Amino acid sequence: MTRGGRRRGRERGTEGPVEVGALVADMLDRSGLRAQVDRIGVLDAWPSLVGPTIAAVARASGISNGTLFVEVSSSPWLMELNGKRHKLLKLVNRSVPDVPFSRIVFRLSGRGEASAATSKSQRQASARGVKHHDR
Repeated sequence: MTRGGRRRGRERGTEGPVEVGALVADMLDRSGLRAQVDRIGVLDAWPSLVGPTIAAVARASGISNGTLFVEVSSSPWLMELNGKRHKLLKLVNRSVPDVPFSRIVFRLSGRGEASAATSKSQRQASARGVKHHDR
């Protein structure tokens, strides 16, 4: 016993050690964060979900309130992917069936780190003799 009459050690009703993973899972469930954590996996899985052609010009960049945000390297690709929005949303949602996204938003990326995938695809295209024109 400590001062104040409280007992040291385990609380009543517990039956021994609990795995940290189980505690974290329980905390995520109780806080309502489980869906968001499950959805975050899509950011890393994006290239394997959409394939190398789309992954070379578009990068899953964020998630908010059931919306997946994707940065796209150019206006023509932005238009192309907007036309495939529903197909891509279905494709992504197959990877997270318990917590599907309600929508996908494509945005034109800036000229910073977000366009790193574009630079790589442009270098690969140049190596194959394909010309790329920036506007």
